[in-house]
Amino acid sequence: MQFVQRSIAILAIAILLPWTSKGAGPRTNYAPNAVLSAKQLDQVVALAHKCGMSNVTEVITFHFSPGTNRGIRARGDEIINGRSVTYKTLAIWTDLWSSMMNPPAGRNVVWIGPFCAEPADLLQNHTEFAFKTHAGEARVQISDNVALETADRIVEAFAARRIRFADESVHDQVEPGNLTPRGTRSTPNYDRPTWIGRHPTMGLLDSGNVYWISFYGRLDQLQVELTGEKVKILSIMHIVS
Repeated sequence: MQFVQRSIAILAIAILLPWTSKGAGPRTNYAPNAVLSAKQLDQVVALAHKCGMSNVTEVITFHFSPGTNRGIRARGDEIINGRSVTYKTLAIWTDLWSSMMNPPAGRNVVWIGPFCAEPADLLQNHTEFAFKTHAGEARVQISDNVALETADRIVEAFAARRIRFADESVHDQVEPGNLTPRGTRSTPNYDRPTWIGRHPTMGLLDSGNVYWISFYGRLDQLQVELTGEKVKILSIMHIVS
């Protein structure tokens, strides 16, 4: 279960860094202290092929936050239809960096070299939608229970900084400013949302115009209420790996 939960966290809210290029092979985007050698990259690509991804367009490594564990994700071709972008990803694990990043003993996994993927977690489908913000185009995953028109209003409200907070405590948690030591949680990049949705398991918390949103580079989610063309941040949920 922990392995599956981590896999979901990767695909939804992985911490991305600027593109780097590998030339003829897939694009690579490596986090510090999580750089693959040419041979290791070839092994990751071969594993993705073995798991059913015919063409690997991108390989990403990243850090889970909080903590020091690292992960890998392979991404396939994109299918663009209007504002929607559909693609497949594969969560890949390795014992190169931490034994904690291996699936539990007894799992039926596919291995190539030090890299593995669990059959239950093989190719996962994703659909993102393109949004225009002050920082350019943002691609956002939207839950099926959120209308695109609603997501448009939420994204625009954050981009235009039409934001209120439920109280001072919530404000200090979301925008800590000088209250938090350097290197810890910082103000969200409101121009770079990555996911908007509802949590059906939270019942009444998601009634009416209440939604959840996450932003680039952060492993937490904000609970927001949409009123007219403004948003109020009600609470913050910290996600741990």
